Amino acid sequence: MTVLFSSIIYIYAASSPATVLLLTAFGGVYTFVLFLCLDFLQKLNKPPIAAAGVVGLLILSLFIGYLCIDSYPDMLYQWFFEPDKMNRIYVGNIFALIFMCGFVLGSALYYFTRIRYRSVFVFLICMCPFSLFAKTFSDIPVIYIILIATLYFVLLITKQNIGISTGGKNTVIVLSGFIIIVVGAASFMPKPKFAPYRENFDELITGISIGGAGAGLDFNSYSDSSSYSSSGDDETIVFTIKGSNPGLIKRQCFNRYNLSSDTWSYYGESETGYNNIWKYISWTDPRTFNYTNTNFNVKEASAVIETQNGRIRALYTPENLSGFSLPEGRTSNIYRTPMDEYFLSANNPAITQYTIRWYELEPDASFSEIMSQKYKDICSTASYGEDYLSVLDENNELYEYLLSAQVRRDCFGSDDGFEKFGELARMITENCGSDLEKATAIEQYFLSDIFVYDDEFAPVDSSPETFLFNYRRGVCSDYATAMVLLCRELGLKSRYVEGFLVQKYNSENEYYYVTAADSHAYVQVWIDGYGWTDFDPTSTRTDGGYFDNTFLIFGGIVVLIALVGGFVVFAVPKIKDRALLKRAAKLRGREQAVILFPRVNKLIHAKLGKHELVYTVSELKKNVSEKYGADISDLADAYERTVYGEENIGGENYMPTYARLIRQIKQKEKEERKRKSQK
Repeated sequence: MTVLFSSIIYIYAASSPATVLLLTAFGGVYTFVLFLCLDFLQKLNKPPIAAAGVVGLLILSLFIGYLCIDSYPDMLYQWFFEPDKMNRIYVGNIFALIFMCGFVLGSALYYFTRIRYRSVFVFLICMCPFSLFAKTFSDIPVIYIILIATLYFVLLITKQNIGISTGGKNTVIVLSGFIIIVVGAASFMPKPKFAPYRENFDELITGISIGGAGAGLDFNSYSDSSSYSSSGDDETIVFTIKGSNPGLIKRQCFNRYNLSSDTWSYYGESETGYNNIWKYISWTDPRTFNYTNTNFNVKEASAVIETQNGRIRALYTPENLSGFSLPEGRTSNIYRTPMDEYFLSANNPAITQYTIRWYELEPDASFSEIMSQKYKDICSTASYGEDYLSVLDENNELYEYLLSAQVRRDCFGSDDGFEKFGELARMITENCGSDLEKATAIEQYFLSDIFVYDDEFAPVDSSPETFLFNYRRGVCSDYATAMVLLCRELGLKSRYVEGFLVQKYNSENEYYYVTAADSHAYVQVWIDGYGWTDFDPTSTRTDGGYFDNTFLIFGGIVVLIALVGGFVVFAVPKIKDRALLKRAAKLRGREQAVILFPRVNKLIHAKLGKHELVYTVSELKKNVSEKYGADISDLADAYERTVYGEENIGGENYMPTYARLIRQIKQKEKEERKRKSQK
């Protein structure tokens, strides 16, 4: 039992051998105490008291186990089946496992070894850690396979020596059953799959419901808070884009996170109105700063965006925007909100298409560093330097508040989560110098193999610290939120952005197109000299969800074969025996004796050990009398006279003799079990 405990504990604490050893020792002590208690109850020889004692032990184990749990209740199931997704060892959960599951396994092992030995059930108990290893897709160390197999076969040999028949066919059946049940249990036992609780994709663009037919579309207002939700496989086309691919186009930006609602909002003056939009886009080409020490890699690009769902007033734009072209040249009718939303004024006709121009560039860390140190001197030589300084001042004023310790702390459910975010951010960027390098390092951290994109996963606790340190799976809004908060722990001005990911191309008509399924949340970080710069931390790695269909099909085939094989091996012989006995009950004399005596011979041979085998009718009759106290003389004599003497005996009924023998065998076995349990 201690070895079983150790193999299971290894799954949840493999990263700390010392923890495995200590918890294994505790599991051994728990098993020892449990067996002592069960031995005491067994020796009382009072079934009602023993049953009450077992129930009491069960309740006590469950209660202590419940007190030991040290993770969120909704995380417990995932921790059990996916411990590799956890970022630390949950010692309390392992103690809970020892108390709860240990009692079930321990009491079952006790019963099937000390009270009523059954090799099949003992092997099924030994199978439990193998099944769990298979379910968590973990490699079971060879040492556990050797120990469990060795101890099981030692048990087989021990029981063989005290007269229990366990060999040949039984061993093959047990081993086959072990393989079949491991595969079947690992295939059909459901892995954790939480039902998504997020609402359907609803009005990401104010005034348009992308999931429907798209009638009555209007863009006259903006959203007060983030509205991203996974839109699944909705392939309704929202926009077509002819020209260069902007990669990401934004709807609006948010800068303040609300933990209780898990949404983003805007802090600052959010009223709409006419603004000088050129102040925000004219300086986005870094070449305007006349900084000659860097070879800027800048390319101007343009594209025509056309809506497929009606007329619009809100304009989706990439970052590094350099200008618009609208029907009839109505550029003056564009205004901008503080959340970086661009709109046509409400008193102007909506449009179905517009042209955007932007700069495609690769930010240079050295230029950014110089800009952060000497931006006033550099701006004084630039034609649009005053615009840059004006926007920078606006951001500094906002982020003096947003980067304050209290505001950052309010984004987390605990002080521990807040501190861990800061520690992780500093660890990821410890070798980085510039803000650009830090933001890039954090983005790359999320793109590593430890994170998974899963649009069906939505746990009850959706806090950033739970996502980052426990689940590490989710949708783009989870990734974007976590990256913004990590950046802010480093003092980086960052914000949460909602829009679309442009990634689909119609090669026949030569245009990109955006569907509802492409709705996306990402991050922008302020990089000195470049302004707001896009970062997309969402992992592209998937793991097939929580259910491996290939494994399921394979397991289904194995289980089907097992069911058919089990029916043939176990059910068919029993059916044949019943049919034979039913036929014998209708016969008399010679015909009945010829059927019943071979049945008795086969039954006794199965019950006796190999060293007690008999070969003659007289020896069988003597052994039955000595072993079970049953007299089968009439049946044995009738069979001997009929088969060997070729006599034509009368029409006697030997079924009562056969039935009496069966009762005697059952009574003897019951007494034997009782005697062993009292030892």
